[in-house]
Amino acid sequence: MSVNVITQFKAKPGRANDLIALIRKLLPESLRQVGCEEVAIRQNQDEPDDIISAQKWASRRHYEDYMAWRTKNGETAQFQELLTSDLQVRYFNDVPMHAATATHTHHPHKPHTLHREIPKISTSDAPGG
Repeated sequence: MSVNVITQFKAKPGRANDLIALIRKLLPESLRQVGCEEVAIRQNQDEPDDIISAQKWASRRHYEDYMAWRTKNGETAQFQELLTSDLQVRYFNDVPMHAATATHTHHPHKPHTLHREIPKISTSDAPGG
């Protein structure tokens, strides 16, 4: 089961652009790691020094192995130099949403989706039909 990982970076005042540049430099290599399914970087509109990385990994273990590799290679220390506090990492599961008028479809490697049932209308129901 995939896991959603939110990593929060609180950049030192005026260092957000340096942080984004470091993420941009390392991102292609991150995307090639075993188990990495997607990564999106977001910057807070109200606090530009607050940046998150929203990621999806095949498992928590894949992400933890990735972070151990990044730490061993010294990249985690590079991030820490730009931050006011330690990286904050949180792990989330997908929560299936069910609606009274929807049916649930699940595919093993795709996110849960909802499909709204549409009433069938025959041509005899149409005006002039």
